[in-house]
Amino acid sequence: MKTIYAYITIAALTVLSAGCGVSRQQASSASGRDAGPFITRTYEGRLQCSPGQEKVCRLTVRHRLHSGDGTFNLILKNEKEKTERYSGRRFTLRGTEQDNDATVWHCVSSQDGRTFDFLVGTDSTLVIAGDASREVFSVCRGTLKLARDR
Repeated sequence: MKTIYAYITIAALTVLSAGCGVSRQQASSASGRDAGPFITRTYEGRLQCSPGQEKVCRLTVRHRLHSGDGTFNLILKNEKEKTERYSGRRFTLRGTEQDNDATVWHCVSSQDGRTFDFLVGTDSTLVIAGDASREVFSVCRGTLKLARDR
């Protein structure tokens, strides 16, 4: 009888110690160390809105080297109105209706939940995309170009 309890105890300890090893491994991955160093990129451009109206746009994104998700700060300025500022989480999405291989940055404002979608170009450019972005950008058209890469 003591032998059976000894075997059960050894088996239980083996299972528990193996489970602890998995938890440490998951915790290490969750901390983001495996995702590399932080990268900060700033994109700037002038957006042509309604006739005669132009907005200066600056988008700064921060993420780890091997991660598609991160944070963003968006600043929109025009001469007649106050400066608009948005910040929050940035997520990377794959594909659009026109191009299955396209990359889209989906930015969600932490202030009011507004969303901004940017189509990532191959030449370090971003183009306003998606109907959700139209609420703030209205009829604006334009491209943002990479200004700083740190």
